[in-house]
Amino acid sequence: MIMSHVLAVLFGLHCVTGYRHEMHLNLRPEVTSNESSKSTQHGGANGASAGCANGGSPSYCSGKDGWHWSQNACCKEGEYVSCEDGSTHSTCEGTLGWDKGRGWKFIGEGKCCTTKWVTCETGSTASQCEGTWGGEKQSGWKFVGSGKCCLATDSQVWLTCETGSSSTECEGSWGGDKSNSFKYIGDGKCCTQNWMACEAGSNAQQCEGSWGADKKNGWKFIGGKCCLFSPTSKVNLQCRSGYSASQCSNDRGKLISSDKCCWMSW
Repeated sequence: MIMSHVLAVLFGLHCVTGYRHEMHLNLRPEVTSNESSKSTQHGGANGASAGCANGGSPSYCSGKDGWHWSQNACCKEGEYVSCEDGSTHSTCEGTLGWDKGRGWKFIGEGKCCTTKWVTCETGSTASQCEGTWGGEKQSGWKFVGSGKCCLATDSQVWLTCETGSSSTECEGSWGGDKSNSFKYIGDGKCCTQNWMACEAGSNAQQCEGSWGADKKNGWKFIGGKCCLFSPTSKVNLQCRSGYSASQCSNDRGKLISSDKCCWMSW
């Protein structure tokens, strides 16, 4: 299920937030993303009898890797299967099939499948998604074709994305913000596995502090917006205008512009 966490209008101001892709347990075995539903939902593999992807080709499906063809579907016993359309054999499984070892399987008819938890975003390229020489595949990033960059992991996964960013702004100088799970996938999209809420009308120094000192407190500047992120819990922002720096500080808030003060809200 794709959930876009849109914050309410608070005190006459609208807090801008990115869209968040969520995975939930106990879903049907095979879910394929499309233009109206870009996130692939993935069921838990524990206790599953079989996961099958409709379509594909028996010549691509059957092999010695546990996949088999059954009733016009490609299946893997004991697993749930998630697939993305618009791929090719080499794009999905990698050069000489190296990505098969990371759990990716091309079953034909443009379908690239995996038994991992996976969520995907459009607007990317292979180098932007997977990094130079595919170096970020080890972190679970995979380009499946048709502009889709996917994150695949062994456990439940989310992505929250903001637009209007750049590679350096999103990932930081020399990629320093990658340690906080920020990933630039192209097309101005900065994505993270963290929960995140953003407010427009800020700049990098006001949001992140001198030399990025406030990043350690969860503040991140993305595309003109000041964002608060958390790896563990949902984030909401409450913001008011008309504050001085001292007033905002006294109220234990964060001044993100000349007069706008923001707080974490529950």
